Order: sequence, then structure tokens, then C-alpha cells
Amino acid sequence: MRYLKIITLLLILVPGTVFADQTNPALNELFRALQVTTSTKARDIENKIWSLWVVHDNNPDATGMMRLGMQMMQANELAEADRIFSRLIDKEPDFAEAWNKRATVRYIMGDHDASKADIVEVLKREPRHFGALSGLAMIHMQNGNLKGALSTYEAALQVNPFMLNAQQMIDALKLKLQGQAL
Repeated sequence: MRYLKIITLLLILVPGTVFADQTNPALNELFRALQVTTSTKARDIENKIWSLWVVHDNNPDATGMMRLGMQMMQANELAEADRIFSRLIDKEPDFAEAWNKRATVRYIMGDHDASKADIVEVLKREPRHFGALSGLAMIHMQNGNLKGALSTYEAALQVNPFMLNAQQMIDALKLKLQGQAL
């Protein structure tokens, strides 16, 4: 819940500004479009957002490191992916997606505390990062913090109204919090 308050505070203090190094002006338009699109077009918009997030706007070497780290993730070379993303973060600490990828790797490796810490860094830089919000909600669920999971999934759904999994989890969590089984 504390993290959601931090995110909310960031959104209030700096409305419409992206903290991430990814300063591509197309991101703002894509997020606006995501709010008003149809479900059939939402996946294309999401994919465009993800494709911009993995590119460092000012450093092609950072983009190359991102791609290499993602290849290591796909090859299930998680320790190596973690090292690559850590080096990338050292070189480009404002590259939000580097933090997000490392958070994902750490989550898969079972280090949920480190994953959560990285997610906080993602959200400082890109408060609209619906993937990071979803990851934080999953961590809350695993820690038994169902109210935190619910509010975090709701925050993700506000950013991206077409996250089917988030809506399903919200419905299930509401039932669970009312005393019914997930």
C-alpha cells in the first residue's frame, strides 16, 4: 500500500511528465490512445508502448544491452540476465525498462524483495508502467497482501483499461476479500 501511495504522489506532483529516459513523445500519445481505444486496437497500442520502452532514446549501446539481457531471459540464463540489467542500470540509472526487466528476472528467481525494490524504481521513472504495477500486485498476492494486490491491479487498470488479467484478478480478489475462495 505504501508503494501505491508513492506512485499516486508522483502522479499528482508531476502530471503528464514521464520520468523515464524514454522521452519519445509518442509515449504520451499512445497512453492517451489507450484510454479511448477499442479492445481490438488495444493490443497494438500496448505492443507499441513496449517497443518504445525497450529502446534507450539517447544511447544505442544501452538498447543493445537491453536486447542482450532479454535474450538471456528467453534462454533462461537468469543470473546472466540479472548481471546485464544491473550493468545497464549502473550505466543508465534512469532507463526505467532496465529496472523493470531486472525486477522480472528477480521475481522469476524468487527474490521478491529485490524485485519489489526494482519495481519502485521503475514507477519513479515511469508511473504509467502497467507491467510493473501488475508485477507489484503479484508480489502483494504472494505475500498475502490481498488489499495491496487489489489496489495495485486497480492502478494498473486505470493506466491500461484493457489488461484482461488485471480485471480478472480484481474480480477474484474482491470475492476473496468478501470471504469467498479465489
